[in-house]
Amino acid sequence: MFKFLVFIESFILSPPASYFFWGVIFYLISRLFGKNIIFLGYLTFSYFISTPIVTGYLINRLDQDFKIYRQENTPQAIVVLGGGLNYNAWEYGGISVSTSELERLRHAAKLHRDTDLPILVTGGDPLQTGYKEANFMKKTLEEEFNVPVKWVENKSNTTKENLALSSIILKGDNVKSAYIVTHAWHMKRALGLANLSNDILYIPSACSSDISQKRNNNINLVNLIPSITSIQELKIVIHEVGGKIADI
Repeated sequence: MFKFLVFIESFILSPPASYFFWGVIFYLISRLFGKNIIFLGYLTFSYFISTPIVTGYLINRLDQDFKIYRQENTPQAIVVLGGGLNYNAWEYGGISVSTSELERLRHAAKLHRDTDLPILVTGGDPLQTGYKEANFMKKTLEEEFNVPVKWVENKSNTTKENLALSSIILKGDNVKSAYIVTHAWHMKRALGLANLSNDILYIPSACSSDISQKRNNNINLVNLIPSITSIQELKIVIHEVGGKIADI
């Protein structure tokens, strides 16, 4: 089921593959009805949703409330949500954490040094590759950031499972509150899933992303030109909205 959802997101919903998929669909529809305006409308829509002014607005809607480092009321632990693996990290033996996950781990390391709170890393093997994400998260934190990891949760495949299984581990050690460390654009969905359980109080401590760059909000030529960064932002938005709908 999870692999099917990944296929739907990657091929049908997320660019660049979705551009070609829906392009063929709308082209055939325009030919069927003999109205080129249908295909032209699709091309126009695809162009504008790939521009910085549109994707920047959408990303800002996701992360605007979570651009904070930490709060004064310090909880009892730090929970770092997985962000994917890099399966082509030849300089690290072939497998390592992804760029996205590395941003979260760097943030968690800083948070640990500032608070001295114990860390839980969470992430399984959703793509069934044989590699447990949390194991690489622990390795990176301990070997590269010199930060200890107390708990490892490596059976979860979704954000919902990340939090549910992490809560079980924390409750076993009588932990009642914890920071969630994830990207600001992911925090809204993560908190929504965390709030399904009242056993653990989760407090956001979001990290920034080099995908979501600060940009000038004024309308200018650059903001109206599609870019790789904009497409990456659009993929994030689709992933977050899709995850919210699928409740995962």
